[in-house]
Amino acid sequence: MIYIFVIVFISFALYYLMFRTKKPVHVDTGNVVHIHKADELGSHISSGKNVVADFSAKWCAPCKMIAPKYATLSRVYDDVVFLHVDVDEVSTGIETVKSVPTFRFYKGGQKIDEVSSADIKKVEYII
Repeated sequence: MIYIFVIVFISFALYYLMFRTKKPVHVDTGNVVHIHKADELGSHISSGKNVVADFSAKWCAPCKMIAPKYATLSRVYDDVVFLHVDVDEVSTGIETVKSVPTFRFYKGGQKIDEVSSADIKKVEYII
């Protein structure tokens, strides 16, 4: 009899852990513009403004780690346009991105530099 109780209890515990509703977590994205289409990326780059584009992926741990720091930079440097591009969502026009996270810097529509790591100090230095 006790074995049946233990089996039922373990089954209920596993069911609860697997299917419980998780509370949504609010993530502050600062002034970062999320790009969903390749033409949006092109229009921001060709605007003539100083642009920093963060190419990352949802599954990338270093990308998740650096995202809040990137959002903080977007609030500090308000004269720069900060973009976020999910490489799994927007694949057209970003074929040259070899690793994530990759940060590309544009000035006057031209790429001037690139950082292919989660080194936020290097990103801020280039800005």
